Amino acid sequence: MARHSKLFWLSGLAALLLATVVHLALTAAGPQRWDAWVHLLLYGWISCSIFAVNYHTTPVFSGRNFPKPAWLEVHWLVWSLGVILASSGLVWYSQLSYRLGLGLEWLGSWLFMANIVQLLRSPKLRPSMPSSPQQQQIDRLSTLATKTSGASLPVALSLILAREFGLIHARWLLSAEHLLTLGWMMLMIIGVGCHVLPRWSGQATRNPGWLRAGLGLHHVGLLCIVLGLGFDLPAVFALGASLVFCALCCCVWLLVPALATVAAKQAHQLSIVQPRRIGPLTMWCIRAAVFYLAVGIGFGMSFAFDRALGAQLRPIHVESNLAGFATILIYGMAYFMLPRFMGRPLGLAGIANWQVFLAISAVLLIDLGWAGLVAGVALARWLLVFGASLHGLAALLFSFSMLATIYQPAQVRRLAHKS
Repeated sequence: MARHSKLFWLSGLAALLLATVVHLALTAAGPQRWDAWVHLLLYGWISCSIFAVNYHTTPVFSGRNFPKPAWLEVHWLVWSLGVILASSGLVWYSQLSYRLGLGLEWLGSWLFMANIVQLLRSPKLRPSMPSSPQQQQIDRLSTLATKTSGASLPVALSLILAREFGLIHARWLLSAEHLLTLGWMMLMIIGVGCHVLPRWSGQATRNPGWLRAGLGLHHVGLLCIVLGLGFDLPAVFALGASLVFCALCCCVWLLVPALATVAAKQAHQLSIVQPRRIGPLTMWCIRAAVFYLAVGIGFGMSFAFDRALGAQLRPIHVESNLAGFATILIYGMAYFMLPRFMGRPLGLAGIANWQVFLAISAVLLIDLGWAGLVAGVALARWLLVFGASLHGLAALLFSFSMLATIYQPAQVRRLAHKS
């Protein structure tokens, strides 16, 4: 793994650990630091993970090298400083710090786009990864998803900055948040997943038409959600939520064959020359992530029809999408990807099963705790704090495993290669 990808990955781990501390505090004392937790998780942990994976895999798939690698480290510095300042501003209620942080994150979003554009415009140095004709169609559609994702980030940050300076109505803040989660985060996951999952498993997806339909529905639905929230049009928002739900169903249906654990026997079914098997640990994370995605999207759709319900159950919606879907999915991908990126075995592999069990269980307990608070259950707060504690322990164990993989002693690596 190149230095710039490693820097983003380490920053993401630091943000994850800080987010769990803030998360534990807000579950114990109240939602006063809710925005700081969301910011650390979405801009720090999730976004830094996306940057790390993109900067590592895009040169591999495109057969190119970054013409100006120093700019990738500039991007890391600007983005990390922005997350620190913005999150600190939210924790300590400093408007100046928050605005400076947002400005740096906005600049970082443009640096990311500029770095990727420079890469794709540079001369091709080696052949692209081998793939079947069907996978080539999937790759082209996936590239459209990642392009829209990359464009969503600066647009969403521009809306947030405009709201912060009073240039637009407060309703657009919620529009920007949905553009970040459903545009930047979700479309990037779809695009990268369709690129890499068939290559990891060695099995083809379903017909590319499912992805074409899914992306079309997702783009229209996302536009309806953003405009519906920004202009206070509940019917348009409800239509958009329904379209996004259908879009995600299409994408999951497309990828199900690529997640099969039995290697394909027919040569035309293989998406690459040498198939690999996705491990059970990663598969458990993917299944749990899809389950929590269904919970999060389901609650989000219900809010479109009942705003009072949305005000009460919004924490379950956010927890399921960020702590459940995105975080657990990244855990699973990291357990498969990072050892291959680093060319070494997974560090502290013995704790991985326990870590995944804790992560999946924690989000369930947290969701039940929030629901209990709404229902007035006496022990709901204790259940919420217990779930948040397990969530923090899972993040800590995961960080230990990742650091043990990145900074693995040479002697252990040599032993692993020999075996």
